[in-house]
Amino acid sequence: MKAATRLGRWALPLIMGLLVVVAMGVLWYGRQPRGDDTPPERTVPELKQPPVDRPPRPPEARGSRRSGRPQGRFRGMYGPGMLPSQRDLDQQQCVQRVARLGGALLMYAMDYDDRLPPAGRWADRTFQYVQLEEYFQCPTLKDGYGFAYHSNLDRARPSRLPIPARTILLFESSAQARNATDAEESLCNPPRHQIGNSVVYLDGHAASTPAGRPR
Repeated sequence: MKAATRLGRWALPLIMGLLVVVAMGVLWYGRQPRGDDTPPERTVPELKQPPVDRPPRPPEARGSRRSGRPQGRFRGMYGPGMLPSQRDLDQQQCVQRVARLGGALLMYAMDYDDRLPPAGRWADRTFQYVQLEEYFQCPTLKDGYGFAYHSNLDRARPSRLPIPARTILLFESSAQARNATDAEESLCNPPRHQIGNSVVYLDGHAASTPAGRPR
């Protein structure tokens, strides 16, 4: 009887302990993730751009991906046919130079009591306003200068001359001396450039004119 009583005393706590262990095991197992219960991975949806209506490119305009050069009949759009030639660039630069020289001559007149420089020394007197020798040279000439000052304007007063917009101050000349001057006898004919001669007028505007008297 005593042995049974002792066993009964220990049986109940032992059973309760086993139940607690089993319950904890069940709870731990329930918390472990299963293969089927893994939440799906979330991704940011890709934004789709609205379609842009673009006209199809002609096969001739697509060109080579390696060279990047257009092929076929579109080649002329980017080739030498549409770009200014060296002769055109030289003429544009020539007009810019005579315009710069014309401005220097007029500045000289403003500084010297409305008097243009002496015809035989016009380049020497106006160099201080230009500061670059290349402005006195036509860009197409390797040697020489190529511009002449109108001899009729020797020490003239610009304010007293009629029609400044048609009075030639400086022109492109076949004479290649630095201080060349004459009454348009040396005006290039045919012109040195394809379009015409570069001239600057007494009002300061410059232009390219055909061969002959630039009016």
